[in-house]
Parts: sequence; C-alpha cells; structure tokens
Amino acid sequence: MIRQIYLLPLLFFSINCLGQKPELTKINLLKVLKSSIRQDSKSKIQTNSNPWTICNKDSSYYKSDTLRLYLSNNSQYRNHSSCCDFIDWTFYKKDAFILTKTQICKEPPTTSSIKTGDWYTLKILKENGMLILTTFNQNRPITKFKVINIDPYIILVKLSLE
Repeated sequence: MIRQIYLLPLLFFSINCLGQKPELTKINLLKVLKSSIRQDSKSKIQTNSNPWTICNKDSSYYKSDTLRLYLSNNSQYRNHSSCCDFIDWTFYKKDAFILTKTQICKEPPTTSSIKTGDWYTLKILKENGMLILTTFNQNRPITKFKVINIDPYIILVKLSLE
C-alpha cells in the first residue's frame, strides 16, 4: 500500500512531462522545422516532400492575421479538412523553404510551378519576450509573424503589424 502511494505521484509526474509542448524558443522552432525536412537529394528539391500546409480557403493565407501551419504528412490535415486550396512551405534547409500553391478538390489536383518569387528564407529572433519569425524573399523582408505555439505537427503564428 505504501509503495503504491509513492508510485502514484511519480506516475502523474511522468505523464505530465510527456504531454508538454516545446517551449517557444528559437532552438525549439528550428528543431521542429529541421525535423520536417525530407529531401532525398541535396541537388534536387521535392516540394511535395513533407510540407507545412496552410489552408488558403477564401485567400485566408493573405487575409487572415493568424495562420496554422500543419505538417501534412503527420497530421493528415488535407484528408480531414474541408479546405481545397493550400499554401505549402517545403523546407529544404532549417531556415529556407519553397512556397507552392496546391488545389486538391478539382480533378486533376494541381500544384503551382516554382518561380524565383517562391524561394524564401527565415530569420527568427526574440523581441520583447516574443518569438518573431520573419520571411524574406530575395533578401527583402516580406512578412513578420509572432509565434504563438510550437508543436511537432502544428505551428501557430500571428501576423505582426509592427
């Protein structure tokens, strides 16, 4: 009986530790992004290889102030979503990705071809206690996001209007 009383707090503590989400740090965000890279060759980038997927229903990628990035291969987001249009960020380095547009509801499903304007880099900084993710295209800042949540399969960002 006494042995069970000692094991009970240990059990609750271990379950609580396993369920924790990664802390909002640059290192943790880069670790999650890097873990999503699935490129067979360094000389050729496959844009359908484990992208972070954002629903673009009603052009929400361009209009919404909050975006949810789902790791498509793990969350099966496309299969359970009513969304037909997506923006995909396919990382080929931990701080660089290619943006593609995908449509899956019409036959055949289509993905945009890659142009110069689709290659992005990231810069992640800590500003005023917030984790800030800035996207760059051709060395020009494009969009600045506040990172709200990091999960191995979902990243939540809010548009920063500074």
